[in-house]
Amino acid sequence: MKDFDSFYLKLTSEQAWFEAIQMTYRNKDYKQVAMECYTWLLTQPQLWQSQDYVRYRQSYQKFLLYSKDKEQVIIPPKALPVVIHPEALTGEAREKRLAEYLAAHLACEEPKKVAPLTARERLNGDVRPLPPEIHEPSEVEKRKAYRDHYDTVRLSRTRVFTDAYPEADEAEILAYLDQFKKLDDPLNLF
Repeated sequence: MKDFDSFYLKLTSEQAWFEAIQMTYRNKDYKQVAMECYTWLLTQPQLWQSQDYVRYRQSYQKFLLYSKDKEQVIIPPKALPVVIHPEALTGEAREKRLAEYLAAHLACEEPKKVAPLTARERLNGDVRPLPPEIHEPSEVEKRKAYRDHYDTVRLSRTRVFTDAYPEADEAEILAYLDQFKKLDDPLNLF
């Protein structure tokens, strides 16, 4: 292994070349590929005895080109603790509120279909009144509604981020909010 270490040091001693290699092949395991190249060079006695590191670097670059990317280690994000809202109903108060809701829900009548016109109404020329026209908001009203919605959402996102990371500074908060620019684009709403 001593020979490999000296081979690897000589191979990477050309600093400008090795920096270019690292920029070109970012996801490669350089030492592992060098080991494969070294093993191959050992099988070529004439080439190995020449000690021509220019040709070795060319061979190494070919090996890099065809080698697999190194496996990326994915670190899952740390789970944040679940915080129950301090004003959340629990116990008897919750059961009471659920009972009130259920009673109100059951007390509501189901909507009935509009009865069709009878034969007599059709003969008399009666018609059902049309439902009121739906108000189409103007462009100004749409923009105002979007702005109000955007402000509410941005405020809640800021609150969520600052609750999770209380020591975050203004730049970190803005970087977090910038992730949602495409989502908040008004052209996506209409």
